[in-house]
Parts: sequence; C-alpha cells; structure tokens
Amino acid sequence: MLEGTFSNAFRQMVPLLIVALLGLVGLAVLKGRLGGSTKRRKVGFPYERRPSLFTETETRFLHILREAAPDMAVFGKVRLEDVVVVRRGLSDSERQAARNSISSRHLDFVLVDPDSTRIMCAVELDDSSHASDRARRADALKNGALAAAGVPLVRVRVSGTYDVLDIRRRIDGAMTPPALVTA
Repeated sequence: MLEGTFSNAFRQMVPLLIVALLGLVGLAVLKGRLGGSTKRRKVGFPYERRPSLFTETETRFLHILREAAPDMAVFGKVRLEDVVVVRRGLSDSERQAARNSISSRHLDFVLVDPDSTRIMCAVELDDSSHASDRARRADALKNGALAAAGVPLVRVRVSGTYDVLDIRRRIDGAMTPPALVTA
C-alpha cells in the first residue's frame, strides 16, 4: 500500500519535474547567449578598423593646418608622452606619478621640422566639450606640461571656417620667443 501511494505521487510529479528541468535548460542557454557565462570565452582579437583616423572636423582643420604651416610636417593624435618627458632629478614615485598624469593623453596635432623631426609646436582643436570641468583639468595639464617643457601650444576653437593667415600668425607667434626689452 505504501508502495502504491509512493508510485502515484511520483507519477503526479513527473510533469512538474519535466517543466522544471526544461526551465533550467532554457535559463542556461539564455545565460550563455547573453554573455552571462561564468567562464570567459575566448574571443581572439575583438577589434575592427576605424573608418577614419580623424573626425570630419579634425580632417577639415588638418587641411587648413597644412596650408598654414607648409614648411612643417603635421602629425595628428600624438601621445603627450611622445612630446614631453619627465625631467630628471625626481624620486621614483614622483617620476611615476608625473608619467601617469600624462599617459593616455594625446595632442590633436604636432608640427615638426620635416628634416630633423624637432618638435616645433602643438595645436589643440577645442570644441564645446572643452567647457566641462574634466576637460578643463585635462587642458590645464596639457598647457602646464607643454609650457614646462618649452613646447609652444596654439589652441584653436572649432569653427565652420578658418582663416589660414590667422592660423599661420598664431603658430608663428607661439614659436617666436618674446623680444628682450632693454632699458
């Protein structure tokens, strides 16, 4: 009699067990498809080519800059750390902190002498995003690092049109040391 009761109860639970098992299998499949797997899947190299190195705005300005500085080579998206280096005489921790503050930062454009590759001037193209506090701090860091290293910097506001002669004058002005005044 006990055997018959057990058998009846088991038969009644079979459909419920099947539904629960199907639900667990469904959750496992869904979790795998949504990337929720606890195991890391190997994805190889998950990269693709950017459509362009520069934005449309930067590309337009690049052409103006080449026209304004025809005797210089123009490079874009140059790492700040490739333009300035941390000076000697600092402790290891000071040196590392200084490097960390400039790493992962770049300059929009750098003008160099085409023969010697001597860095002549940096050019930053500033759009409305430079009004945020974070951008202002990043700009202040670039300004300070370049000034300390003696690298002239020209900041240009993004515009629909640019005056090539004005850009040329600003670059020339930044690269010309101020005249010494004698009394």
